[in-house]
Order: sequence, then C-alpha cells, then structure tokens
Amino acid sequence: MKWSIKNEYCISCNSTYYKHKGKGLCSKCYSISTEIKKLDNANENELDNFMLKYISSPDKNKLKSLDINMQKEKIKNIIISKKLKYLIQYGQIESNKIKVDIVKIETILNEISRRAGRKNNLYTNRLLKFDTRFNNEQREIIALYLLKMLI
Repeated sequence: MKWSIKNEYCISCNSTYYKHKGKGLCSKCYSISTEIKKLDNANENELDNFMLKYISSPDKNKLKSLDINMQKEKIKNIIISKKLKYLIQYGQIESNKIKVDIVKIETILNEISRRAGRKNNLYTNRLLKFDTRFNNEQREIIALYLLKMLI
C-alpha cells in the first residue's frame, strides 16, 4: 500500500510514521518545512524569537556575532536536528537503509534515559548478551518501538 499517491514514504525523513500532508512530506516534516520557510523570511526581530526558542543562552552571543544569513543557517540546522533526528533514523530502519546493531539500540536507550533525567549512559556496553538473543528483524522491531518514544 502506498503512503501517498506519488510516494512510498516521506521524501524528507523516509518514514511512513506520520500521515502524508502535502508535497511528498509527512505532517511532521511539512510543519518543519513551514517553520523553516518562516525562518528564511524572518527579519531581525523575528530571528530573535527563533533564537529564544532554539538556542541555549551561552550560544546566543556567539550566534549574534555572525551575519544574519549564517544565523538563519545555524538555526535551521538546529531545528532539523532537534525535530527530525530520530524520525530520520526511524525512516532509515523502516526502509532497510541501515542495519540495527546493539550500538544503535544502546544509543536510543541512552537518549531515552537522558530525557528521563538520568545523566549517565545507563546502557553503554550492557546489552552484549541481549544482542546475541535476537536476529536482525527482531532488533529492527525493538529499535522502531524505542524510536517511537523519541519521536
């Protein structure tokens, strides 16, 4: 079954996790592309609002020293990495573009624990026994379900 009339999956994140919104994009990528268009057209006052939303305090002064186009480019990269990082990984696994190994699962679990307030990497080098008990298809299923927690 096709994801949209013209595409098997989102042209940005390669995922079918979200429904098609338009122009080959899922609803998540479409909203991000709309936000990036607003950023591209932003004046200096509007750019300050984007900085408040996406840039940590120590980095704001460094960013303000750059010209406006470089500021926009840096903010754009931050928006994409914050909002699409795990959705892109989901799409890569879903479309079999990457193999899931134990390191990928450890990385996902460490990010989940970091978001839950744990500062150290709880799962690093602790899943080696786990890796031998599952085949690649099973690891993919586990990784996809874990990534859903991050998306």
